[in-house]
Amino acid sequence: MVDGRDRLLGVLWLEELMSEKDSSGSAETYLSDDYVAVEGDTTLKEIISTIDYDVSGIIPVIEHDRTCGILTKSSLLAL
Repeated sequence: MVDGRDRLLGVLWLEELMSEKDSSGSAETYLSDDYVAVEGDTTLKEIISTIDYDVSGIIPVIEHDRTCGILTKSSLLAL
């Protein structure tokens, strides 16, 4: 995840970076907006029923257009 001043700018996917032939661009060149995020008031039940962690990995938590945290498999299991 690339975060700028508490705002999620996008994600960098390792697979996509490794497949790039020209790696001379800045990180912003390779940013993707293809990710799953949740709002801060999303219930645990909604998160568990809708998110595929095998695809998503780390899930950003957004409140009022600001990044306020992340969710991981281990953080959900701890709950």
